Amino acid sequence: MKNSICTILHLLGWIILSAQSASGQQSHQLAGMGGYSRNFKEPQSFTINPAALASIKESGLAISGEQPFMLQELRRYFLAGSFKSNLGNFGILMGTAGFKNYREMTFGVGYGHSLGKLMAAGMALDYVKAAIPGYNTRALLGLKLGLLCYPTDQLTLGLHIKKSVVMNKTNEQKITAGTGFTMGAGYEISEQLLVATMFEKTSEKSIGFSISVQYQFAKLFFVRTCYDAAENNLGTAAGIGWKKLRLLLSGSYHPQLGISPAMMILTYF
Repeated sequence: MKNSICTILHLLGWIILSAQSASGQQSHQLAGMGGYSRNFKEPQSFTINPAALASIKESGLAISGEQPFMLQELRRYFLAGSFKSNLGNFGILMGTAGFKNYREMTFGVGYGHSLGKLMAAGMALDYVKAAIPGYNTRALLGLKLGLLCYPTDQLTLGLHIKKSVVMNKTNEQKITAGTGFTMGAGYEISEQLLVATMFEKTSEKSIGFSISVQYQFAKLFFVRTCYDAAENNLGTAAGIGWKKLRLLLSGSYHPQLGISPAMMILTYF
């Protein structure tokens, strides 16, 4: 029985690696939707588009945890940071997920630089490793290139291209996992309201579409919602901010798989 479970997990791990990145997940979109805006960016926004690093207003860290579909075995935790510097702005991403029979580790770095008042560019490198005791360890290397354009003070347009390679540690065989791209747009209707959309296409999947809305009210409170049409997945989030600290509680619902609760803490310095 145990061997059968491990075999299933091995196949699941291969599918996860072949998916190239977690950016298509609805919870990820909820957290990073500020990447397609001027004034709604957060420390983890560069995971949506690395060019978002170029225009961060201050350095910050975000720590998040999620339990997909209420399953303890699928718990995952991430730490993301964005840092300002005179040479451009940098980002880091670290994450862990799984349990004793399946473990996934993530590490990424990003860089963003302004190309003037109307454009910004960025690049990110990701490394994801999945290990199952008694089976091969597989790793994914990913390169992401991002571009953002600000035609007006309220409108942000972006393009994000990614290329990934899967490696089998036992025989060092490399398999190209394909390419993907994301086109996104965000419109800041006011200082309190942001609407963002994304179209995503990978070599393994058809075009996906999502739309997100964030509203800030009473200065301290904000709410978000996101609908992923490809996964038929709806997510909502509510948060509170005080000085340089923010707390975000979120959850998404899949008709077949159920609820996925999450929490994120953000700080700026």
